Amino acid sequence: MENNLNIYGVDYNLFNFINLIEKLSIEDIKHNMLYYFRKNINQPTRDYLEKYFDQYTFWGSIHDKEGNHNLLNNRATALHEHYNDLYKTYYRLDDYRSKIIFYCVLINWYYFTSLASVTEKQFSQYFDLDIMKCDKDEVFVDVGAYTGDTILSYIRNYGADNYKKIYCYEITLSTIETMKKNLENYNNIIYRPYGASDKTSKLYFSANKDFSANTLSETGIEEIKTVRIDDDIEEPITFIKMDIEGGEQAALRGCINQIKNHKPKLAISIYHNNEDIWKIPQMIDDICPGYSFHIRYHGGSIFPTELTLLAVYQK
Repeated sequence: MENNLNIYGVDYNLFNFINLIEKLSIEDIKHNMLYYFRKNINQPTRDYLEKYFDQYTFWGSIHDKEGNHNLLNNRATALHEHYNDLYKTYYRLDDYRSKIIFYCVLINWYYFTSLASVTEKQFSQYFDLDIMKCDKDEVFVDVGAYTGDTILSYIRNYGADNYKKIYCYEITLSTIETMKKNLENYNNIIYRPYGASDKTSKLYFSANKDFSANTLSETGIEEIKTVRIDDDIEEPITFIKMDIEGGEQAALRGCINQIKNHKPKLAISIYHNNEDIWKIPQMIDDICPGYSFHIRYHGGSIFPTELTLLAVYQK
C-alpha cells in the first residue's frame, strides 16, 4: 500500500495501522490479538464475552481456556485480506468524527481497547440531526422494525407530522403485535410481516433469546416470506433504515432500483459480520455513486456493536 496523501493525526495513525496489518501474516495477527485479549480484558469480562459470542454468533466464538479462538481467526483474516478495502473506506468517509470511530473500531478488533470515547451521546441512533434531514414528505422504511422503537425515536426527533408514510418490516409475529400497540396513535403506518432480501422467496425463522436478534435461515420450522423492497413498495422511498442481524447486504440488493432512481437517505447497520464495515459502503458506491458517508457509534465500550453507516446523496 502506498501513501499518496498528506496525513496527520488520526490519518497518520490509521495509515500506520494498515501498514502493520499489511506486513503481518494471518497467524501473526491472530497471535497478537490473543495477547491483547488476555492483557487488556480482565477475566470476568472475558467470561462475559465468551457467553455473548455464543449467543450472538455473527463474528465467531471464543473460549480461550479450551483453545477456541475462532473469533480471533475470523477477525485476523478479515483484516489481512481486506486491509486495502478498509483503507479505501476510511478515506471515503466525509467527516473526521466518522474517521475516528472507524479507526477506533479497527483498533478495538486488534488491541481490545475501549470504545467509550467514540460512543455517541448527542443524537439518537440513525438520526444524527446534522446529517439526516427529514420533512413532511418523508416515506420512511424501517427494515427490522422490532417493537417500533426506531419509529418512536423518529417521531421524537422529527415530529408526528413530519412524515407522509412509514413502512415497518419485521419477521417476529409477536413483536409485530407489540409494535402495533406502541404505534396505535400514529397514522399512515404500514406493517409488513416479511423479511427484506434480494429475492421473493421463503426462508425460516431462527429465534434468539433476544428477540431483536432473530434471523432468517435456509432451514427451520416457521416459514417466513421474503420480499425485494423494489417489488414491495411502488412509491419513491426517501429514507431506508436497516438493522437485520446480518441480512443488510441482501436487503440492499433488493432495493437497488429505489436507491438508483430516488436516492433515499440510508441508515444501515454495519457490524453484524466481519466485512460489512467496508463492504456495505462499497455496495452503495457501486449502486449509486454520489453518496456522502458518515459513521456513528451507539454500542458499548468493550466490543463494537450498534455501528451505523449514514449515507446521504449529494445533489
